[in-house]
Amino acid sequence: MSKILKLREWLTVEEAARRLTISSQEEVSEADLLRLALDGHLTLSVHFVNHAKARPVTIEPLDGELSSASIREESEDFFRAHPQLEKSDVQLTDLQNFIRRFRGDLLPDGKRVLIYEGDGQRPVTLEGVWDLLMLGAESLDVEHAYQYLTGGVPVELVCLGGPLVASPDRSQCFQLLDSYKREARPSASTKPGGNALSRESVEAMGRMDEILGSLPGLSPPEKRTLEWDYETVWHPAAGLPKDHTLVVRSAELRNLERKLLEPDVEMDGGAGAEKPLHPSERRSVAQIIATLAAEAGLDLSAPYAADETLRAMAATLGVELPSSPETVVKFLKLAAPYLAKQ
Repeated sequence: MSKILKLREWLTVEEAARRLTISSQEEVSEADLLRLALDGHLTLSVHFVNHAKARPVTIEPLDGELSSASIREESEDFFRAHPQLEKSDVQLTDLQNFIRRFRGDLLPDGKRVLIYEGDGQRPVTLEGVWDLLMLGAESLDVEHAYQYLTGGVPVELVCLGGPLVASPDRSQCFQLLDSYKREARPSASTKPGGNALSRESVEAMGRMDEILGSLPGLSPPEKRTLEWDYETVWHPAAGLPKDHTLVVRSAELRNLERKLLEPDVEMDGGAGAEKPLHPSERRSVAQIIATLAAEAGLDLSAPYAADETLRAMAATLGVELPSSPETVVKFLKLAAPYLAKQ
């Protein structure tokens, strides 16, 4: 990884795809990364360019042994209030699942419950980079982006639970919120003792004044107009903010590189996993194999036949090759392009 990339905490999906294309020596697209995230092989993150509003939540698995302190306390209170009930593990699990469902919503995977914390009408502000949990509406946004990049079908599914994001250590989880303005009753600036008119009535009287002109004894419409108040109502967002940016944390990208580049078999005979080869080391290994194959007259365009020839040669020399032909073929395929250049 370049010196600049080592200092960056995250990369855009496009930048991450370019990086993986170089390190893996094969074409990696943005759609590939989105698919890996949807399949659980990569943690995608989101950068809130203009911040976002959210509500704290906790996520608990059904039938899970670990419960939040409040759920454990509520369970204990229930059994203390009903001493005639036997407190078995099964009953305790059933009770905690009931409390979870009562206090929250079952997530689309049917295995976890979203439990709300705090006041949903007093959201907190999120800024910076947060991980996508891929449990709520955020997974539909990623699926939609994937379908768009691959020329697939539009995503018409909806998730009423809103997008879910978390800190890297999962100690903080949030549900993203959106808002709308709701009309409230007239403010205190309305004349005392005056008859409260609906907004529609005021607008109708204004139009009559425009058509007929002001009638004797009536004040101009602008002086009769009531001042209306509005309140902000918060609700789960339908998706990620329009001004969001999907990103990949640098640490997560390095983990993915290790998964993609590590050999299929341990190189030290099982004494411990070997450090994954650097791309330059992989090229060197491929060049060495190509040179030896050329000297031995191996045809690397038919790698499985070359594997059989190698095994026969190894047997005469008392050398043991990896038991799986796929392992040998994998390295022969790496060397084939270099042999063609000779």
